[in-house]
Amino acid sequence: MTIAKCCLAVLLLAGVWVCSGCSSSNREGAAKPVAVDLTRIDLPSFGLAAPIPDGFARDADGDTVFMLAPIDEVGRRGDRVIMCLSQPLSEGESFEQRVKKVSLVEGLEIQNDPIDWGGRVATDLRRPTRKLGRGVVRQAILERDGRVYRLAYVADAGQAGEQEPFERVLRETTWVPIVAPAMALANRRPRLVLSNSLAVAIPDPFRPVPSQDTEYVIRFEAKDLTTNETVAELLVVPYPPRDTPSSLNAAKERIEKDLASRLGVKALAWEDPRKGGRGARSLPAEGRDGTVQIYIHLQRGSVTAFCLLTRSGEKSAGEMVRVFDLIQISIATIKGIL
Repeated sequence: MTIAKCCLAVLLLAGVWVCSGCSSSNREGAAKPVAVDLTRIDLPSFGLAAPIPDGFARDADGDTVFMLAPIDEVGRRGDRVIMCLSQPLSEGESFEQRVKKVSLVEGLEIQNDPIDWGGRVATDLRRPTRKLGRGVVRQAILERDGRVYRLAYVADAGQAGEQEPFERVLRETTWVPIVAPAMALANRRPRLVLSNSLAVAIPDPFRPVPSQDTEYVIRFEAKDLTTNETVAELLVVPYPPRDTPSSLNAAKERIEKDLASRLGVKALAWEDPRKGGRGARSLPAEGRDGTVQIYIHLQRGSVTAFCLLTRSGEKSAGEMVRVFDLIQISIATIKGIL
């Protein structure tokens, strides 16, 4: 995928991404807020950690590893952005072939001298000065265990020379062993404001993917980079006001009809309602493609369903369900956003 398409994918994500400072305080019963480091990103399931440069904040990730933008430009098309991507090499493709392809597609020139990216040797690609405009100004690219990692600086012509934030990310990236997604679940910023005005932080390492479902289903997935296989999916269903179930029991029936049956679950059992606070959580059930568990959240007349599908054979299924705990903690209502 080209850098330009990655930027577009972020802007077209369903809902609106906002910085954490825009949200109200958490009101989810006795749940306590989880501290999020706003100076560094730790992504062990992607095999790295990186600094957040001064004046920057984490933006919507799209299908990137991470994306950073100036604080006042988070959630909109700004004049510059730093993004990291990771994709496997195609069968029969060499790293050198991928580098040449990237240089041609992005209009970059391969530099003779390599650069250091967190202690690893990377190829340096730069856009010729005569061709500066909105686009990729500079990019570092390296191979690690059959995967290609790319760090790109995208900027308007006026910001093309302001590369210190990009270079700091290069210098201070730390490469770590890749772990299973369930072992890397973590709260994140910014929050996603859904179409029913509920604000929620989708935990790392889940990333959005195109959905062929109904108009208000948002799909996320978590991949194991060691196999390049999707090990879990998270479906988020913010029911619009005109179509909101009238009660918790009605919401359970609706969810079973809309989601559980489509995933091959014959029936759902639910936890003790006294444990649910403002919602309800189903017990794990075996579906067509793996283990299914659902959390329903009620807030101020709105209903949002979160459906977790952990693929068959995934050894960390029991740990993956912690995604619901992080979602419950993160939920907050943001007034005046939509």
